Amino acid sequence: MESQTPHTHPTPPHQAAADNRDLKQAIETSRMSAYQWLLVAVATFLNALDGYDVLAMAFTATSVTEEFGLSGGELGTLLSTGLIGMAVGSLVVGPMADRFGRQKLLISALTVNALGLALSATAGSALELGAWRVVTGLGIGGILATVTVIVSEYSNWRHRGMAVSIFTAGYGVGATLGGMGATQLIPAFGWRSVFFVGALLTVFAVLLVLAFVPESVDFLRSRQPRNAQAKLDSIARRIGQPGSFGLGRPASISHRGAGSTGLLERRYRTSTLLLWAAFFLIMFGFYFANSWTPKLLVESGMSEQQGIIGGIMLTMGGTFGSLLYGALTTKWNPRLTLVVFTVLSAVT
Repeated sequence: MESQTPHTHPTPPHQAAADNRDLKQAIETSRMSAYQWLLVAVATFLNALDGYDVLAMAFTATSVTEEFGLSGGELGTLLSTGLIGMAVGSLVVGPMADRFGRQKLLISALTVNALGLALSATAGSALELGAWRVVTGLGIGGILATVTVIVSEYSNWRHRGMAVSIFTAGYGVGATLGGMGATQLIPAFGWRSVFFVGALLTVFAVLLVLAFVPESVDFLRSRQPRNAQAKLDSIARRIGQPGSFGLGRPASISHRGAGSTGLLERRYRTSTLLLWAAFFLIMFGFYFANSWTPKLLVESGMSEQQGIIGGIMLTMGGTFGSLLYGALTTKWNPRLTLVVFTVLSAVT
């Protein structure tokens, strides 16, 4: 009796090659395509919106104080509401993006942001305005938590520092242009128009994301949602990488959660806590100065428009600083450059 052996079909060479090709590695080592720079440009626009949205309250502080009769303490609380929402949004959206996808969460965050801005323009009291500023902050935090990763992921190793610096500079550009716009909008249409314009710009940003921003490659490979392979191949074509790339094996549940808890393992704990503390202190000083400068200049005797211009000068310095840092890190050690910038910031 002739033995029966199962027939096996060897994997075609071209298929095996496709399964072994790593799109993430190709992005790291290949030249930046026009589409990748377009992604950086869209992300920079989104960060500019964040700069506009965060400082909208600072630019309108004088008018809001006059309309609602706020004390200094009440204004301080109102200025803080957006930052509180922003912190919560960053903490919540980051883990959710790892689970549901960065593109979906980015669109959701932009929608929440637009809603918060639109409702801020209709606020009838300081309490109501504060509530809508929390909603706006939730959206801003979500945007920052997703876009920063997308910029880094779609930039190659050589230009990643410059791409992130351009993206970071967008914040100052948005705040600067927002301040310039506020000097014209507030006298003509009142402080509410500043928030209404921000809402319209954010709706436009949603359309940009739908048209140009793809899903995260890491998410497609680790979670492998429906049509993940087709989406990965589409991304490869858009960034100028012909052929097919393998998804690899989906990440296990334990591996997915290792990123956040792993930061607090013994070998990383000290560095992680120091980085968190340093970032907190830098951001505390940054938002304190940016939020209060226009109002403090008005209290020192300047007009509302002059106070806004003072805030604009501060954000312009941040824009040039971001671009200068990106240029210097192409030749100097990024860590030492950061130390120099931090010392100069403290001295000035």
